[in-house]
Amino acid sequence: MLVILLSVFTITFDFNLTGYQYQLDEETKVLTVQKGYIHKSVYEEQIPTEEALGVMLAINNAYDLWDLNIHAISLLIVGAFVICYKPDRPRIYFNWFLVFYCLCLTLFVLWDVNEHLKLHEEITNRISEVKD
Repeated sequence: MLVILLSVFTITFDFNLTGYQYQLDEETKVLTVQKGYIHKSVYEEQIPTEEALGVMLAINNAYDLWDLNIHAISLLIVGAFVICYKPDRPRIYFNWFLVFYCLCLTLFVLWDVNEHLKLHEEITNRISEVKD
């Protein structure tokens, strides 16, 4: 259910964690980049399509990473239920499963934050290159 809600939210609001969205008008060659979640700042520039592709690719990578997050969140939730919900069965090795789960969760969060920071920096750099 949570995955469905996150997917609908993502599609409805064109959401990713970096906060960047883009649109390219191919007729006028105008690239519009929006930054922010609620109060969006808009940058528009008429540039060749080849230069716009770098910005668009970086933002698409952010969308792909957010899609991966949606699926990983669902797997982590299922993993939590599997570990914690065992009716009428003895909890053999419960602590080891819990430690393994927490380790996986921590490693995923650290990796994910690092990747989002890299993507944010890459998008910012590509936009500044296009502005110059």
